[in-house]
Amino acid sequence: MALRTPWGVFNDLPLLKRLGKTVVVTWQGCDVRPKSACPHCERPTCVAQDRWREADARAMRKHADRRVFLNPDLRRYLPDADFLPYASVDPLALTPSAAPDREEVVVAHAPTNRGAKGTSHVVAAVERLRGEGLAVRLDLIEGVSNAEALMRIANSDVLVDQLHIGWYGGVAVEAMSLGRPVVAYIDEADNPFGSRLPIVRAEPATLYAALRSLIVDRSQRAVLGVDGRAFAVKEHDPRSIVRRYYGGVIPFPDEC
Repeated sequence: MALRTPWGVFNDLPLLKRLGKTVVVTWQGCDVRPKSACPHCERPTCVAQDRWREADARAMRKHADRRVFLNPDLRRYLPDADFLPYASVDPLALTPSAAPDREEVVVAHAPTNRGAKGTSHVVAAVERLRGEGLAVRLDLIEGVSNAEALMRIANSDVLVDQLHIGWYGGVAVEAMSLGRPVVAYIDEADNPFGSRLPIVRAEPATLYAALRSLIVDRSQRAVLGVDGRAFAVKEHDPRSIVRRYYGGVIPFPDEC
């Protein structure tokens, strides 16, 4: 654990190393991404921690045996680390289903931070589509349990993740695992999956068009749902990720 003081950042990793422990450090998002790279985030803690990020990362990298990051853009700040897909969601524990048979199209959006996720653009796009007479409704999922969030995503037709950061989050993995198409802004310069990533690309300026195309084309949503489920199972199965990362040296019990 890092201890921050006016004189620097100290941690207990040297002690763990002397005890013969293997140290693996994982970074995600604003663990190391500077505030300047995420100007839409308005969280006070994010701003307050910005001065420590580089020093934190430097202190941990010095003593880590292996270093990984979960968002591809973090390679800019962690050049000696490896990209690792999210392993926080188990796609095989979620059962995909066909979208509800109804005329209305439900767009789900589950922001942990409205500014960073671009929620105002999602609201505006859906309102514009409704103003054109399309049968569409926004389900804004906030402040609920994970179980309820999963239920509401399963009851939706499309999930919009984020529109600013350049990569998708854990909620997108959940939506793909449930067979729901995902819309997000993807920075292709940092995309390790390339065209295999079955996420509909959109930025604030293009979200309306992307959503309109999905809303009027049920078959497109169905294909993306199948492709997304297959991608989540292939790339985000936590057992497969650990086996690949550790070269198969960690045994798993049969029930895993």
